[in-house]
Amino acid sequence: SNAVWAFASSVPEPFMVPPTAWERHGATWTKMPFPGHDDERVAAAGASSASNVWVFTSNPDSSSSRALRWNGRSWTTAGSLPARTQVNDAVVLSQSNVWVFTTRGALHWDGSRWLPARGGSSLAGGSGVSSASMWAYADDGTDVAHWTGQAWTRTSLADLLPRPRGPVGGITGIYVQSRDSVYAIAALGGRYIVLHYIGTRWSRAAQLRTAGNAAGGTGQSTGDGHG
Repeated sequence: SNAVWAFASSVPEPFMVPPTAWERHGATWTKMPFPGHDDERVAAAGASSASNVWVFTSNPDSSSSRALRWNGRSWTTAGSLPARTQVNDAVVLSQSNVWVFTTRGALHWDGSRWLPARGGSSLAGGSGVSSASMWAYADDGTDVAHWTGQAWTRTSLADLLPRPRGPVGGITGIYVQSRDSVYAIAALGGRYIVLHYIGTRWSRAAQLRTAGNAAGGTGQSTGDGHG
């Protein structure tokens, strides 16, 4: 509750500068050592504790990513991600339970290696609070997926979304509050739409009309800390 990490990346070349890491204790930000390369940026980060911080870098030239883990004292490389895999989002549940959502689908870290998950193709991002409460959204803009422990099972929420539906706009973020409370956010048709799962079904919880089409959405959603 009293430790926060932030990561900064440079703009694209020719202004290539290695990404930097900052840690905040109380009201003070301190620049920390970070093994970033000058040809990569930080694409995603997550943590389950102050001694289990994960960062995923992305190299646009080689279409590859690295997984780096802070153990409270130093950074180490966490396994080898498949070649030509770029990480888009990550969920860190523990030292031996980490998910990444990549251009090649969902990959799971079991403590020793990265493995693809059955049904995880085309999942763009996710959220979770435990192994039993893991959700993701697909890059088609209409589907969400739940991790059963063995595979990702998909549900289409197209009927809850206005037209036009599909890859341009649609669901762009998901937030797991608890096992029986999951929120997905979508943006299309000139509206931001909040969808809510209550353990048995999904429904439309709220919407906000915006100027323009709002295609692409906000990309992320999270709780405000007050329910």
